[in-house]
Amino acid sequence: MNNITLQTRMEAANAAGSVQQIVFLDAVWTRYLAEAKTIPPSDVGTLDRIVAEMDQLLSGLLQSLPHLLQLVAEGPAFDLRALIRETGARLHTDQAKVQHFLKICDELGGDQGAASKLRNRLTNDIPAARHELDQKMARIRAGGFTPGDLPRVFGCALGFTIYLLGRYLGNKNIEDLGWKIMKEYC
Repeated sequence: MNNITLQTRMEAANAAGSVQQIVFLDAVWTRYLAEAKTIPPSDVGTLDRIVAEMDQLLSGLLQSLPHLLQLVAEGPAFDLRALIRETGARLHTDQAKVQHFLKICDELGGDQGAASKLRNRLTNDIPAARHELDQKMARIRAGGFTPGDLPRVFGCALGFTIYLLGRYLGNKNIEDLGWKIMKEYC
């Protein structure tokens, strides 16, 4: 793991921060839209700014995550199932949730296959998520209403990606952030 460049570590930290910011902004606008009976014109501009920031963050992730996941896929082999069990125990996660994460791991192809599948999935899902955000804002701007919330499967893929990056880097902070996002979205 010592051969990971400082540039790669910085890119991964920035990607993790972007995903965390997307999750925070998603929670803000989702809660607002869930509680709002109507959307006053003064809040439409704020929602526009939230969506524009999420879009910008997603655009950056589209540039960085495929490259970072390729590094993980080509990196040293590791036992992802064992890592999931260990993290679940370390963070006192309910066993049903750990079993669910193990099932997702298997669906993604296990150890090295997970990074490749996530890279392929996010290459398609990020543009789709950006389009969905744009469509939702268009409805709001037109006076309509829409629920917030990024698709759960997309949030789950982002969480799993950050978890894998944390493991690849040997960075428990990034790994734990990915785990928390997985717990929320998966």
